[in-house]
Amino acid sequence: MKKVILKASIVLLSLVVLTITANAEKFNKKLQKYAEGVENEYGQISESRKEPLNEIVVQITTDLKKYDVVQPLFICTHNSRRSHMAQLWLNTAAGFYGIDGIKPYSGGTESTAFNKNAVAALQRAGFNFTETEHEGQKAYIATSGGGGIERLMFSKKYDDKVNPRKNFFAVMVCSEADESCPLIPGADNRISLPYDDPRYFDGTPSVDVKYDETCRLIAREMFYVMSEVKKQLNLEEETKKK
Repeated sequence: MKKVILKASIVLLSLVVLTITANAEKFNKKLQKYAEGVENEYGQISESRKEPLNEIVVQITTDLKKYDVVQPLFICTHNSRRSHMAQLWLNTAAGFYGIDGIKPYSGGTESTAFNKNAVAALQRAGFNFTETEHEGQKAYIATSGGGGIERLMFSKKYDDKVNPRKNFFAVMVCSEADESCPLIPGADNRISLPYDDPRYFDGTPSVDVKYDETCRLIAREMFYVMSEVKKQLNLEEETKKK
């Protein structure tokens, strides 16, 4: 009997190791290290901040049961900094925790450009960017290395044709967009999760530091969201087995 239990334990441990390894292979070493660091920072998130984050957790777990694909749409004014960061980090966090069916989008109340300082901050975190063009405007292909993530990213309005029209929920990541855009047509829910805009530091000696801080903050919170989703999914799976 002891041998059977031991063998079962070894098999279970092997499966866990294989899962972690498979997730790690989705990212290059720099991004993997960044993600592991962020995972140790959930204690820095205040209880008041966790309220909207947990609302996103509930929405994602609910949508996973209702739809084939969960579609969060991150919205800020220009779709140039915070909304792109949130989109990419949630996508990355889903891959990190091995959760399928998550496809985030981003948009603005107006279209401008994916800001070069935001791109640079994400590059410093470990993402690779290739410049390209989309319908006459500058765009980027963002990748995580290892074939984990590959997303075409460019500035667009929230109702652009590439964004979902139904079966999605909106996350407002700046107070200006939240106030100026009271109705998001087709959205199942609307959640306010504002971040300070790093654009006020453009052209200053602090630009890299402030963009890195914003990038880290958004990464930490998006990873927290997906870690809580993973817990809920595991709990539901354990309950089914009983």
